Amino acid sequence: MAANTRSAWTEKRVGHTSNSLYIASCTVLSAVANWNAYTYKTPRGLDVRKPWTLVHYNSADPSAGETPTLSLWGGYADDFEVANTSGMTAAATATSGSKVIELLDDLTTIITTLPAVIQVTPNCWADGGSEANIVTVAAIATGLRVRVPVLPYYAIGIDSSAVLDATTAYYYIIQANG
Repeated sequence: MAANTRSAWTEKRVGHTSNSLYIASCTVLSAVANWNAYTYKTPRGLDVRKPWTLVHYNSADPSAGETPTLSLWGGYADDFEVANTSGMTAAATATSGSKVIELLDDLTTIITTLPAVIQVTPNCWADGGSEANIVTVAAIATGLRVRVPVLPYYAIGIDSSAVLDATTAYYYIIQANG
């Protein structure tokens, strides 16, 4: 099993000071012997209490002939990390966290190199504002959105039922200021 290569999240603000947008970006190069590939935990600049937008795309199909999924894991402590210890999909584990939700059920049905845009809404379990969990590619026509519990950190990654092809996954988190 070769190691996946992850970049650290980079953070910046775009726009005028009064209405700037927070943007964090990260890339993950999946190694051919692994069944999953995850980002590092999200940076502290993300306000996890407010909605945010996740943009994800790949440089190529992450696993030809298979149906890889996009997952979100959450962490509750500073040492949170998602790791793959043996290359097998079942071996993905988290230190101080666990899997929260599957964000997309099929990364090969949509055109892989086009961005998937997912609205992530934290802590919206109450009446009158609940966001539906929409995780299927079929829901792309109505907009991909998901509700999640509020946690200090998240990690995003690809899971497959077979080894991943060498591909780069690109992740962007966008959040409004204020």
